[in-house]
Amino acid sequence: MGGGYTVAEQTLFEAGQGAAVQASRDALHKTLAARMRETVESLTGRKVTALLSASHQDPNLSAELFVLEPEESQTVRGPDAPTV
Repeated sequence: MGGGYTVAEQTLFEAGQGAAVQASRDALHKTLAARMRETVESLTGRKVTALLSASHQDPNLSAELFVLEPEESQTVRGPDAPTV
């Protein structure tokens, strides 16, 4: 996602306080991580095995990546696994 700065974040960034913007975003991510996982699990019916969050300040980009547990039909089988 691009262009996600709030007015306050943009003001801080332009004043040379990019580290404060990053710290604020990190704190918000930590605060909301459990809620975001629960929401994605509820919507998909699958367990979230990892949640990765990243942001870049110039240009202003953000990403949230949810890694989902494979569906049973998508389980990777080894070369010696029996065929069902």
